[in-house]
Amino acid sequence: MFRSASVNNCRGFTLLEVIVSVAVLTIIAPLFAMLILSFLGLMEHQHHSKEWDLFMIQFQEEIAPLMLESHTDQSVTFIRGNKKVVFSKYGSVLRKTVNGTGYEIHLTAIDHLTFSRDGKMVMMGVQFKNGETKKSIFYTDDFE
Repeated sequence: MFRSASVNNCRGFTLLEVIVSVAVLTIIAPLFAMLILSFLGLMEHQHHSKEWDLFMIQFQEEIAPLMLESHTDQSVTFIRGNKKVVFSKYGSVLRKTVNGTGYEIHLTAIDHLTFSRDGKMVMMGVQFKNGETKKSIFYTDDFE
């Protein structure tokens, strides 16, 4: 007549178990999304920082043997013999042109760029599209 307590209950989840599961998922899902967005933001910041660090090393190596010919707010021109090297902002990139032919992209996602000069020093300020600002000083030979 009576069923024993040892008989398996195969009816599935109870309503209370479903409600608790949905509540836990509702709490965890937004936290997981925030974690992913924070990680992506950090990776983008590190990308610009690494790009700037590599650019500074490469730029200093390239201009060290060159002589500063002229500069404007958006470009700087170096010479050595018959070689003329121009670094200038084009759209949202900093590019290098040698003797007016071809170009190499050195920095990307630039919003604003400034060059200035003081003796053998070339000062460069960059504001990236994400609002990050970087400044650096590079050394070169004097004017010819």
